[in-house]
Amino acid sequence: MNTAVTVVTGYLAEARTLREVGPLPGVAASPVDVVGFLVDVRARQDRVEELLVQAIRLRAAAQRAAAQLSAQADDAWDTAVRRVRSAPVQSGGEYSSARERHAEANLAILDQRHAARTATDIAHRCDEIADLIRLTHRGLDTTRADAHALLRTLAFESHLER
Repeated sequence: MNTAVTVVTGYLAEARTLREVGPLPGVAASPVDVVGFLVDVRARQDRVEELLVQAIRLRAAAQRAAAQLSAQADDAWDTAVRRVRSAPVQSGGEYSSARERHAEANLAILDQRHAARTATDIAHRCDEIADLIRLTHRGLDTTRADAHALLRTLAFESHLER
């Protein structure tokens, strides 16, 4: 599942590259230039949206995997505790305390707990990256709105000159 983080990180890198649209055309720009800028920004925004959808899907898969591994670790701990509780308190002439039996159960499921923690970490990383891609999408939307406002201003000025 660690490949999910690698894939989503690649999506983030592409989204950041797409976010670099350059400066907004100035007030002296022609409407054709502004429309060209709008078309470019819209294409970039559409691609970032596709990346966001894929990142959200990977995030959901990572969250499901983390929940499943966590549940498996919990079930394994319950089984280990049941096994330890059914064992005699005295073994080899020595008594074992409740704390020692608890530690024995923890040691029995150490690998499952590690896998669950790793899966949870991956899910959190995917969640963070999906949020960053969402911010990139929002930034492109703001840039597009600014270009729209500039185009409306140019159209209004052109209308006043008639």
